[in-house]
Amino acid sequence: METKSEGANFMKCKECGNIMKVVFADINYTEHECEGCCHTEITEDGVNIINLKYEEAIRRITQLKAFVETRELVIALDLSIESLKKQIPTKPIIEAWSPALCPSCNAQLSESGKDGYYKHRYSLKICDCGQKISWN
Repeated sequence: METKSEGANFMKCKECGNIMKVVFADINYTEHECEGCCHTEITEDGVNIINLKYEEAIRRITQLKAFVETRELVIALDLSIESLKKQIPTKPIIEAWSPALCPSCNAQLSESGKDGYYKHRYSLKICDCGQKISWN
């Protein structure tokens, strides 16, 4: 049985304390796999980017796009921005005598009543497109 200890390919996880296998590492980014858990730690000047708000992450990715030269990477960064934006709970579009609509994809978030009114699905927290919904 192989004994794992901290070294070139292993390090102690700051999240859970387990010894983990380092999958990829450079100065500002470390991705690793823990036994029994999974964490990704991204650091920049000692700041844990995972704890940054989604808006800050979107801003940083947008800034990073200015330095990207390949079209494929720009598309990947755009997709990540789109995904991050959907993690921010957003109010549905609600107009009188109309169904509530998802702000991202315009899907109906209401059921039509026979009397011309719409019953909003307040229990729906995430649209089918992945957009988090805030009914407040």
